[in-house]
Amino acid sequence: MRPKMEVMTDHAWPPALSEVSVGGRPFFGETVSGDGLVVRSEADGALLAILDVLGHGAEAHGLARQMERWLEQAERKPVSELLREMHRSFEGTRGAAVCLVRVAADGMLTCANIGNALLRVLQPELVLLPGQPGTIGQAVPVIVERQLRLRAGALLLLTTDGVQEHLPVELLESWLKLPASRVSNLLMNDHAKWHDDATCVVARWDP
Repeated sequence: MRPKMEVMTDHAWPPALSEVSVGGRPFFGETVSGDGLVVRSEADGALLAILDVLGHGAEAHGLARQMERWLEQAERKPVSELLREMHRSFEGTRGAAVCLVRVAADGMLTCANIGNALLRVLQPELVLLPGQPGTIGQAVPVIVERQLRLRAGALLLLTTDGVQEHLPVELLESWLKLPASRVSNLLMNDHAKWHDDATCVVARWDP
């Protein structure tokens, strides 16, 4: 029996984003996932987050929910500072890979990510922003922010490492015009690993 896959599209997503679709499912044989995500409206845009707690099962699931709540309630700060504070707050836990992406209403994207939590941007060429080495809650380097000016129609793909990391560029670029819900379904149904928790956030900026 395959793990359950969920894709959600009917939430009240941030107005800075024209489309958002998220999907996730647990490791084969598990009933809960150690991955997490947050999509948060802000006064001048939106904050997207994806996280992958080390390990699987109930303990990883519990920590992922704690990290989601922390991000949902955190004060608005630069994404690098949020990651540093998150690291301090969860120091001594099993830790997680985390990717934070802020999309401003004017299309300026700022990303900071640690571990195997990946951001891909299609507009239409592929821009790949892998995480820095480290684990939030265990050990992190000096956290670096990277910025990218989005073009109208840009598609953002945040994935944990339960989704295949090495997808062909031609395949990814062919998804640019597809609805976000279709892309999240493709990621989860065709490119997710059954031996890991898998989660994605797919969002479009199109003012």
